[in-house]
Amino acid sequence: MEIEDIRNIIDKIDSTSSGNEAIFYIKLLKQNNLECPICTSKDYTVHDYVDKRIKHSISTNRKIFIILKHRRYRCKICNKRFFENDPFTIKKDKISHYTKLSILEHLKNPSNTFTSTANLFNVTSKTVVNIFDQYVSPDRNRLPKYLCVDEFHVSKRSKHPYACLLLDFKTKRIIDVLKTRHICLSTSRL
Repeated sequence: MEIEDIRNIIDKIDSTSSGNEAIFYIKLLKQNNLECPICTSKDYTVHDYVDKRIKHSISTNRKIFIILKHRRYRCKICNKRFFENDPFTIKKDKISHYTKLSILEHLKNPSNTFTSTANLFNVTSKTVVNIFDQYVSPDRNRLPKYLCVDEFHVSKRSKHPYACLLLDFKTKRIIDVLKTRHICLSTSRL
C-alpha cells in the first residue's frame, strides 16, 4: 500500500474489497507528543473518532480508499478540539500524498494529458489540474525587445473563441499562447 514508512505508528488495519474498489480501514497508535493548537497544553483527552475517507491510488485498475479512524482530542485547559496528525494527507485533503506525487510524476512526460492522468489514477481532470497548479509553477520566458501580439481562431464553442499569441519579432520564436487577449491586456496594466 506504499505505507511502509509509517508502519510503526499503525495500530490496526483491516480491508474489504468489492468489484473494482478496495477499502483499507486504518487506526493509528495514540500520539503522546501533541499540543493543543490554542494554548499549547499537553493535557488532553480523546473526544471522539471521525472516519476520514482518503483516495489512495496505488493501483491503476482499482479504486483504493483509506478510511482513517481519525482521533479527535479535547484540551482540558481551553476546551478546544483538535485532530491528531494525519500521515496520509495535509489538513483537510481527501487525496493522499502518495497519489499526488504519483500524479505529478506521471505528468512529467509531456505526452500525458490531464485527462489521461485522471483516468489512470481514478480522479477527476479538475483534481489533476488543481494538483498541477498547486505544486508546479513553470518559469515564463523573458519578454523580448520587440513583441508581436496576434489573435487566432480556436473554437466557436468557447467563451473566448480567439487565443492570443505572443511572438519575438526578431527570432520568430513563440513566447507564449494565452487562451484570450483579455488575459494579456489585464496583466500588462499591472
